[in-house]
Amino acid sequence: MPKLLGDVVIWTADVFRGLCVQFLRLSSFTVVFLAVLTFP
Repeated sequence: MPKLLGDVVIWTADVFRGLCVQFLRLSSFTVVFLAVLTFP
């Protein structure tokens, strides 16, 4: 059971990290896009 729990924790951390990376990429892309629109 602890083994399974550890796997779940690791899997959840991996998914969370992936979501954070996606969110940061989207945020940086949005900032660059707005900067290009605002300062032509």
